[in-house]
Amino acid sequence: MGIALSNGELPKTGIKDSGERREFKTGAVRDRGVGKGMPNLVPSWVIWLISRVYEDGSYKYAARNWEKGMPLSNYIDSIERHLAKHKAGMRDEPHMSQLVWNGIGYIFTAWLIRLGYRPTELNDMPNQLSTDPQDKAEPLSQYEYDSLSTFFDVKLDQISAGNCVK
Repeated sequence: MGIALSNGELPKTGIKDSGERREFKTGAVRDRGVGKGMPNLVPSWVIWLISRVYEDGSYKYAARNWEKGMPLSNYIDSIERHLAKHKAGMRDEPHMSQLVWNGIGYIFTAWLIRLGYRPTELNDMPNQLSTDPQDKAEPLSQYEYDSLSTFFDVKLDQISAGNCVK
């Protein structure tokens, strides 16, 4: 238990608290990590490899050109092309790194569309299970939206265009 005030209550802090605890063999106690992600499990050398695609793109286009927004289908097209070339045995480019980069761009853009920070027209992915050929598919799964909502500490039903990040 933390240091209490003279009235026995814990002081209010800026630290978020789930109310759940985990205790280590040493006796140290921390907030539970459930649902917070485990970035320590992502191999840093893989992140570095993907960062090379960002670097190469910054030379060709501009450092943050991709953040301006592109239709989601552009990312899917590129993912499919790089996967096909890699599966065909082509090693003329870093196809798997570029595939991952495009997946990151897709998620980034889809989330910003949902938040109202990018135009909805960028979601040009058809809902192939709809009877209306004009229907667009939801870009991300509910799991992905829930996870991003947790990361940004926002509730999806409270998101209004351009007004969600605390």
